[in-house]
Amino acid sequence: MAAILLSLLLLAQPAAPPTPEAVVRALYRQKTIPISSAQIDGFFARDLGAAIRKDIAGGEVGETNDGDYRYDAQDTQISRLSFSTRIVIGGAEVTARYLNFGKPGSTTYVMCERIGGEWRIADVRLTKWDMRQVLKLPATPVRC
Repeated sequence: MAAILLSLLLLAQPAAPPTPEAVVRALYRQKTIPISSAQIDGFFARDLGAAIRKDIAGGEVGETNDGDYRYDAQDTQISRLSFSTRIVIGGAEVTARYLNFGKPGSTTYVMCERIGGEWRIADVRLTKWDMRQVLKLPATPVRC
């Protein structure tokens, strides 16, 4: 009887929110970069999401949809995709490493944590491109 009660109690526990890396991995499982409001809100911090929506409003090519920032490219042939996570003060950084047409590349995601443990992308950084900068958002504070 105690085992049954314990099993029911464990089943009733809410699932732990996804880790920062799980959020980024989910982004990479998408066929394209997020463009719908629901997709954007599911991945990005509130202020960054609002800026992305403004950037791509009207279907125009903007700073965030002129190519695939996940791979820093317009054309992709991806292999050896891997992820690493580093916990930093106030959040986490998840770096995706890959080969695109055989050339090594990486994209770093600065993550923020919402109350309740949900993680969102607060910034996307490439070698010569920073999403918050091109969208004219301050580096901090982030509205997660």
